Amino acid sequence: MFRPVELLAALLVLSAASVTAADGRSDAAPRSKQAGVAAAGDVNQKQQSEMRATADKKAAAAASGVDELTSLTIKGNAAAAFRLAIMYVQGDGVAEDRAKSIEWLRNAAELGSAVAQSELGRMYRDGDDVTAKDSVQALKWFRLAAEQGYADAQSALASMYRVGDGVPEDLAEAMKWDRMGADQGHAASQFTLGFMFSLGFGVAKDSAEAVKWFRMAAEQRHARAQFYLGEMYGRGEGVPKDGAEALKWYRMAAEQGVFPAQIILGEMFSQGDGVAKDGAEAVKWYRMAADRGDAGSQSELGWIFWRGNGVPKDGAEAVKWFGKAADQGHADSRYRLGWMFSQGDGVAKDSIAAVRWFQMAAAQGHASAQGDLGVMYSNGEGVAKDSVEGLAWTNIAAASGSEIYVKNRGLAERQLGPQATLAAQQRSKEILKEIEAAKKSASAPTPKAPTAPGEPLAESPKFSGSGTIVSAAGHVLTAAHVVAGAKSVKVITARGTTTAKVLRIDEANDLAVLKLAGGSYPALSVAASRTVRLGQTVATIGFPNIEIQGFSPKVTRGEISSLNGIGDDPRAWQISVPVQTGNSGGPLLDENGNLVGVVVAKLGMAAARATGDLPQNVSYAVKSAYALALLEPYLDGGAVEAKPAGAKLRFEDMVAKAQQSAVLILVY
Repeated sequence: MFRPVELLAALLVLSAASVTAADGRSDAAPRSKQAGVAAAGDVNQKQQSEMRATADKKAAAAASGVDELTSLTIKGNAAAAFRLAIMYVQGDGVAEDRAKSIEWLRNAAELGSAVAQSELGRMYRDGDDVTAKDSVQALKWFRLAAEQGYADAQSALASMYRVGDGVPEDLAEAMKWDRMGADQGHAASQFTLGFMFSLGFGVAKDSAEAVKWFRMAAEQRHARAQFYLGEMYGRGEGVPKDGAEALKWYRMAAEQGVFPAQIILGEMFSQGDGVAKDGAEAVKWYRMAADRGDAGSQSELGWIFWRGNGVPKDGAEAVKWFGKAADQGHADSRYRLGWMFSQGDGVAKDSIAAVRWFQMAAAQGHASAQGDLGVMYSNGEGVAKDSVEGLAWTNIAAASGSEIYVKNRGLAERQLGPQATLAAQQRSKEILKEIEAAKKSASAPTPKAPTAPGEPLAESPKFSGSGTIVSAAGHVLTAAHVVAGAKSVKVITARGTTTAKVLRIDEANDLAVLKLAGGSYPALSVAASRTVRLGQTVATIGFPNIEIQGFSPKVTRGEISSLNGIGDDPRAWQISVPVQTGNSGGPLLDENGNLVGVVVAKLGMAAARATGDLPQNVSYAVKSAYALALLEPYLDGGAVEAKPAGAKLRFEDMVAKAQQSAVLILVY
């Protein structure tokens, strides 16, 4: 195949041959060959000459262009200055020069170019090797551009007000600028408005308004807005619940790389939740999230390949994915990997490796791993046989309530006798102490306040807990240890976020009263303790582990297990309601939605260390009688209405009622 120059040379050869043949000369062929070679040389030289001329023209044009743009800038042309900034940053007709680019960008900004002002604000906000981070300067330039109606700058300015970057935190001002940007069709501003309305952060919670803004941004292919719109349809918030519509928006977000959407799609297709079960489709979405390092998705892939759900059963592939999740500390995957090594399923049988994985998962509290580790010690598989150590691990596993481990414990105790049983119980205590010490050595995550993704608050809360609004005037009842040592307190209510003042603390009974700033609030009634009976159904609503479980309220229920607290303390109820870190201060509710106590504690590792047994669902709540005494100074103003129990409500209706008064407390 001829290259262009070679083709031109060949055509010239053919042309020369034709001319000489027409002359009738006997040396036509040799002469044609010589002419062709010469012509090809001429073409190469000509092309090089033309290229040099073109380059010279471009250089001259660029120089002329720079001179012309510079002249226009001197005359006050902002667009010319901005064009020069672009030329210097891209090396377009001039040598690339970042410093000169910023110089011209500043000229353009000072001449009133909104886009230049916004870009200069971004540079000061982010900082780099040329422009030092300077929030005050960033705020200045963003404001100038925003006041000219530049949507990008309006969105950036809103973000700075929202997080208090270079300016006092002002959620109202942030909403103002976000709304301006959103009204111009700025997708990021529309998404932020949707997020704020969905959470009630800086504005009254309004799910329908949230859906409206999420939809506007989602239709502009804003990936996170698509995800949140899918969430709203999936939960039926602000819009009728619609699985097909949720699936549509989740898919759009997932295709743009939003990995929570990928995980949800994996779950939907794996479980047949709102869609037909499709193992291959589940693998497709889980794999996308797994490839980004999501341990849960890696574990799910392991299960799919191990079971052969919609895909060929493949033990080796299952081991691969369980291994990836296990390496990230995923307890269930560590256990599963241990089991597969113990059985030789998908991998060569290796009892030593099995014990190692069981030990890792057991130390994380995985009951099955603890039980199987007990079996390995008892049988001497992968480890030296040690019946006492085996029973010690079986004791810990049996605390989960699993029938098989309770049965194994009974069999082992009968076989080993009372002396070995006592030794195993003592060893169980030592193991639990070792596990607790290991946990304490690891740093716990600090809860974060609710913000739009990628926009952290200037300061994260040091602690979070739950509480209940008990007066229309905004009095909040919570646990004293939730607000102990607080410099400031923010409270997220069903209607939005506000500040709160600590009015009273009763350390003896672990109770506290807060007062919300302004407004009128939906309040729960406080019922007398004497109305509560042993065995009656109770529930709590609160905000546990917000870093992991999110900011929506969580409901759990159980019974009054005892009319007295730990050590028969008459001030508290013992309850079987499961509670977690963050539930502290939340309401204990009767079946009518009245507050009958305040959740303050659960029986946990301290009891386990003392008894060698792990307690299950043993929690405590201070009785409402002590809360009423603490609230008494506010009764004159009608702050608390202690109503008798009314007609029994359906559980869902009771929860809906209580949810309006449940609050998340952020302590700084």
